[in-house]
Amino acid sequence: MRTKPQSKKEIALLIAVFIFIGILSMSAKYFEYYVVKIMSTTTSDIFEHPLKVSNAALTIKVDIYDIHKDIKDIILSSSKSQIIELTKAINQHEKQIYKNLDVIEKNILGKEGLLLQKNTKKLFDSWKPIRDEVIDLINSNRIKEAIDITQGKSAKHVLKLESSALELYDYAQNKAIGFKNKSVSSFEKIVQVTILTTVLFFLISIVIGYYIIRRISHFMDKNEHLRNVLSVIRDVNQLIVREKDPQKMLQESCNILISTGVYGQAWIVTYNDDGKTEYFTTTDIENIDMLKDKIKSGWTPYCIKKTENIKKLYSFVEDTLSECSTCPLAGLYDAKSAFNIQLKHDDKVYGFLTLSLDKKYITDNDECKPPQKQYHLERNNSDKINQEYSCEEVSLA
Repeated sequence: MRTKPQSKKEIALLIAVFIFIGILSMSAKYFEYYVVKIMSTTTSDIFEHPLKVSNAALTIKVDIYDIHKDIKDIILSSSKSQIIELTKAINQHEKQIYKNLDVIEKNILGKEGLLLQKNTKKLFDSWKPIRDEVIDLINSNRIKEAIDITQGKSAKHVLKLESSALELYDYAQNKAIGFKNKSVSSFEKIVQVTILTTVLFFLISIVIGYYIIRRISHFMDKNEHLRNVLSVIRDVNQLIVREKDPQKMLQESCNILISTGVYGQAWIVTYNDDGKTEYFTTTDIENIDMLKDKIKSGWTPYCIKKTENIKKLYSFVEDTLSECSTCPLAGLYDAKSAFNIQLKHDDKVYGFLTLSLDKKYITDNDECKPPQKQYHLERNNSDKINQEYSCEEVSLA
């Protein structure tokens, strides 16, 4: 079965929408992965750089304090063995400081940080001769001179070292705060994108849901309409088989046509060989007598003229008020349109059937395409007194 152009457009539209949703979903997931990766890298950087540097700077500061304390203890010590132990401790602290300075050099970020590390190392290097001088004075029993250096030049140098180590610590902390702010910013971006994509998916779901519900409702309504049309066709066909009186058959056909609500009004006019009105049957319609009288007087309704002019088996009159201004029924169609069909057999037109039909079916391709089966009237000349009409291949859909 061939797919209709409208169906193809709808399928293409749905495919495009779902492809868009897929691309949007993949993009959102990729962005989330990208931001999570940034957060992971930021956390790793906080540990690898600022955290290591700040810990090393604090350890250096403690070791400087311990060395300065050990020198004071050496000055106050009277035991050579204790002096030797304290000297070993100073050497151990010194090694630890150099080790931490190397850690800082490897992990500190930025040129400013490297300059601070080099300055601290330079200050520490220049402190060693002062410490050695103090120890030599102690070993020479020149305690007062050793105390003067420790309380003067050495103390000032220690303050510079502690200040430099503190600058290293503060620098590392500021870097850590920068990484933290970057991580928070990345998290906020994830939240924003998540909210945006969630809202977007929600709106798209509403639109798609509404579209699907509307289409399903449309198809259900259309199927119900076609089911009623088929029911009408079946009943009319059964009527044609059993009813032999043309007048009764045409009248009952009008009644059947409006019985399911598919059509609001129905009237049939047939003509004899002289072109004069032969039968006029209708349902209970206001002003119908006026229409009947006008037709019998030779007046042709616009709906019939339109069908004759376009040379088709049927025609639609959408706006009866403006197009059928001279018709007594023009104002009775409300929101419906006039649907006119030729009653034709063997290229001979015997009359016309006019129905009122909802306007929404006029734009429906299934409703408007030329019916493959049309009303036909077959004239049976076997009885010259009674002319019998039968309908063949009926379809109004």
